[in-house]
Amino acid sequence: MRNSLLWILLFGSFLFAETENQISSYVEEKSSGQYEWHIDIPAIEDVTFTNTGVEYPGWNITVGNNGYTMPILSKLVYTTTGPPEIEYFIGELQTLPSVSEIVSVTEQAKGIEHSVHIAKDQYSDIVTTKLISDEAGLQVWAINVLGIQYEIEENRWSVPERISLLIKSDIISAQFAGKESLYLNQTSQSFPDKVQTSQIGLGQGKFKLYLINDGIYRIFYDTLKQAEAFPNEQISSRSIKIFNKGEQQAIYVYDGGDGVFDKGDYFDLIGKKNYFTGTTQYYDPFSDINVYWLDWGGDNGLRFIDESGALIDANPVRPSTFWDLVHIEKDSIFDRLGQVDTDLPTITRDHYFWNSVNSGRTAEVNFQLHDPFRGSSENVEISIGLHGLTYSQTTGDEAEHIVFASINDNSIGDGSWTQQEEFTLVSPSTLNLSHNILAANSNNTLAIFVPVSTQPGKYDRIVLNWIDIGYEHLLTTYQNALRFRKSFINPSTTLEYEIKGFSSPDIVIYKEGISKITGYNIRENWESKAPKFSLVFQDTATDATPDYWTSSVEALLKPIAVSADTVADLRDQDGDFIIITIPEFLDGLDEYLDFKRNEGWNPVVVSVVDIYDEFNYGINSPFAIKAFLKYANDYWPSSPEYVLLIGDAVGDPQQAKQ
Repeated sequence: MRNSLLWILLFGSFLFAETENQISSYVEEKSSGQYEWHIDIPAIEDVTFTNTGVEYPGWNITVGNNGYTMPILSKLVYTTTGPPEIEYFIGELQTLPSVSEIVSVTEQAKGIEHSVHIAKDQYSDIVTTKLISDEAGLQVWAINVLGIQYEIEENRWSVPERISLLIKSDIISAQFAGKESLYLNQTSQSFPDKVQTSQIGLGQGKFKLYLINDGIYRIFYDTLKQAEAFPNEQISSRSIKIFNKGEQQAIYVYDGGDGVFDKGDYFDLIGKKNYFTGTTQYYDPFSDINVYWLDWGGDNGLRFIDESGALIDANPVRPSTFWDLVHIEKDSIFDRLGQVDTDLPTITRDHYFWNSVNSGRTAEVNFQLHDPFRGSSENVEISIGLHGLTYSQTTGDEAEHIVFASINDNSIGDGSWTQQEEFTLVSPSTLNLSHNILAANSNNTLAIFVPVSTQPGKYDRIVLNWIDIGYEHLLTTYQNALRFRKSFINPSTTLEYEIKGFSSPDIVIYKEGISKITGYNIRENWESKAPKFSLVFQDTATDATPDYWTSSVEALLKPIAVSADTVADLRDQDGDFIIITIPEFLDGLDEYLDFKRNEGWNPVVVSVVDIYDEFNYGINSPFAIKAFLKYANDYWPSSPEYVLLIGDAVGDPQQAKQ
């Protein structure tokens, strides 16, 4: 990246600049791949000076390397070969004395309080870049611009009149994202996938975090310190990294400003349970537990950038709802489905179902759907996953299945199909399903009726698998948390969201993979017995804007377990007789190993946990064992001849998933 600083003499006084109530910042596309970002500094009467630093209206606040709070703005840009090339131009500098001696910094946003130790360096760079993501040859870089600098020796601030940046991306085919978009460019260009090597599936990190729910997780140093084998070494907070399935995840790290991750510090991440990556089912058939790898040392880790959610636009669109698509499924029944896919792996289709229905019977299942907007003018969209169990082996006499479905005694459609096959019942648009069919208290009932066949001797049995419901969802939290998005019912413009229903004013909000939103408002609303709180923020949103995740601090999630990685280097092992077992059995195999060696074998004992770690990113799956055995057969010098599995059977695979 090339930085050139050009001083431009501009007439006029900063002190008497015209006051504006919103940020004067916009982007112009100069040519393909080149963008000019123009930023006006607020008038002096709109600037807030405190003993901790300076705040501009509508700007984010950052704590610099010197420990002072300073205003900052950020943009994102796509590249392919490293950071963007940047030239920046600063208008005439105005020097202003500090209001008082700056002694420390206290951050109280989101209910978090911490002190930052003051460093003695002069100031941070005005323009910096940070790598946000690097996937499949496509990089996203954050460009951060400070609106002020502090000269510690003179105890004064240096304020530019305006800042202009010329930013060059090497993606010349990208589309201009718009004058006020967080992104400078957008790209639909396809890039080659990463080279698949024999390292696929190899977990990266020193410790494993086991997660089973979707949400914002907060992991404290003190929690990690309690884990067995956690080291006493000093950990640089900048070097902390989190990986999931081989991809680094953006995180927010709080370290008190000293650059060291230690007692009282924490980091936040957006975590998710382990879902099936194919299309034949929704949940993974082998494990619901996802594994996130914690590492440190070396390069700086990926971070959420700060993005202002301040209420700047005086005339935003204020949505009270968003369009949500909810998948509801309960795996209560297992069926082998012996007439289909008999020569294929079980993951070819789902074998776990919610409930079964016989001829002449109605099966009812209850489900929750949180905070529907029952006054919506949109129609509810409903799909139901079903599967036939009965079948006919006579050609031309296929077993027919007929079902009628209703929710809360309102018909949502019917359907028919044949044999032991899947079927999706989609509610026809002609029914014009109103949101009034959904229960106001979130408790709903789905009924599936299978009529008696009119043909003598015919018997029908089907199973219910899942429900998908698209509906207009109120911007209200459930258990103090909400995941929401800009959807088709909201225009692409500046939106002002108000998220209601928090029981505490201590709240965090993130934009998935991109930013930590700051500068929002908290509103207090008194109810009958206790106050409720709302989070209010603005964002320029488009259909490409990722999901928002918000939670009260008290509702932040914790890992179900933390454990150290045991390095086995299975790709570097060798042997002709492989024994796979669980860690608890490893120490009891010495006599058996001596026996096999006396027979002339070269046995190798392998923990199944190490196989999961090195061939499926730590996630339990029989396909990790298959990948390990294939690797050993292809690459180990001895070309193993036999494999012995030592363990026990599981009566209910659903228990093994958790």
